[in-house]
Amino acid sequence: MSMDKIKGSEKIKIFRCDESCASGAAALCAACFNRNESAAYMAYFLTNKQTAAVCAKDGDTIVGYAAARVVADEAEIMDVAVSHKFRRRGIGRELMSSLEALCREMGVAKLYLEVRSQNSAARALYSSLGYEVYGTRHGYYIDPADDAVLMKKNINILNTAFADNSNGC
Repeated sequence: MSMDKIKGSEKIKIFRCDESCASGAAALCAACFNRNESAAYMAYFLTNKQTAAVCAKDGDTIVGYAAARVVADEAEIMDVAVSHKFRRRGIGRELMSSLEALCREMGVAKLYLEVRSQNSAARALYSSLGYEVYGTRHGYYIDPADDAVLMKKNINILNTAFADNSNGC
């Protein structure tokens, strides 16, 4: 997938993740979330049939990653990470759009996520993409302490694909 909407996107492309993305995705989790996932665990996660995952690459370097765990017609977005050096270029938006498209292909109708209440940039992004707040988990995060804002979005293709088909059958 070519990403013309990404600022400075001459080399940045979005791909569906596979096993070769494991070490780069694990490094992003460490840098962005202070979470130490092994490359072996990440390879297992990325190749699991219940995982939908996409990554942004600048050449051969993974600079962004987004993944969701799919169960039946729902998915929980587990991670959205963009390298600090590559933020504010639209990569997160394109990762989310690509992840949503992949989830639709996998039969997902509803997406869920949680985000730190203090992460105003991520909350603004998710809201601009149509995610709605439906709850809060107080004291969910530690180090630093924060609440989790729960958000959801209906991506059921039937709600959008035929909406402006005025000719009928």
